Amino acid sequence: MISPLLYSLQHAEALYNLGWVQVRGRPAARGFGTRAGRPRTKTPAHRVTIFASSPYLIASLRKTTKMSEAKSKTGGLAGVSAGQTAISTVGEGHGLCYRGYSIDDLAEKACFEEVAYLLLRGSLPTRQQLEQFRSSLESQREVPKDLRDILEKLPASTHPMDILRTGCSVLGCLEPEADSSQQDAIAVRLMATFPGMLLYWHRFHQEGVRIETASDADSLAEHFLEMLHGKKPDPLWIRAMDASLTLYAEHEFNASTFSARVTVATRSDFYSAVTSAIGTLRGPLHGGANEAAMELIDRYQTADEAEA
Repeated sequence: MISPLLYSLQHAEALYNLGWVQVRGRPAARGFGTRAGRPRTKTPAHRVTIFASSPYLIASLRKTTKMSEAKSKTGGLAGVSAGQTAISTVGEGHGLCYRGYSIDDLAEKACFEEVAYLLLRGSLPTRQQLEQFRSSLESQREVPKDLRDILEKLPASTHPMDILRTGCSVLGCLEPEADSSQQDAIAVRLMATFPGMLLYWHRFHQEGVRIETASDADSLAEHFLEMLHGKKPDPLWIRAMDASLTLYAEHEFNASTFSARVTVATRSDFYSAVTSAIGTLRGPLHGGANEAAMELIDRYQTADEAEA
């Protein structure tokens, strides 16, 4: 869900100018902050067009195009040039890249907070910037009491994505956006509180406990696992969770990103855009596909059983 959050923030100013996609080249990296190795070079600058080809991207946003410009249009928005991005590309001969950096390098050498800073602000942070960013996230982790009260009233059977969608919407009522200058601050606030929203609800309904949603954990990954298990997590678990957050952070112009852009294009507020995106991500043809894969895996106890 970070993908639509980051995307809607970075491209609010371009929502009315749908067209070419430019992947902008930037200088080589200085190296990553917490697991710094040798400096990594980004992929060369190149230009691509993103076409809205997925059948489930409904035609709520249309653009008039000449038939000669359409690329094998088959239905919905297929073949329509749909947006501009310098944030993420998939394929194009370079695999998955975030702002030109290979996902392999980022997952190996960077922590999630570095990646979030890169996606939000356009460049990797210095060590000082990273520490300031982490401190900001840590200071904003606590979920407001009024929101915790609502989470207690939601049924235990509620889907976790519905918890996040509702939590985002409620936080938008408790801490409303005054103007667009607050969007970066709201993005950080949501990133900091989403783990607490989900796990406060989960632990309350599964174990009857009211957990603390503020902590001094060093990372979002550690914070999440500590709330989930009620104890300090194993370093290997933290590393795995951190890498997972990085791998899921961005995926170009997917359905939830599209939904967020449509919402913000009406000059609605940031919370509404993220709420729309979460609702879209919840669908079985989008984020729900990963959920279905996990349900399939859970049917088997061993690799031999799965292959039988």
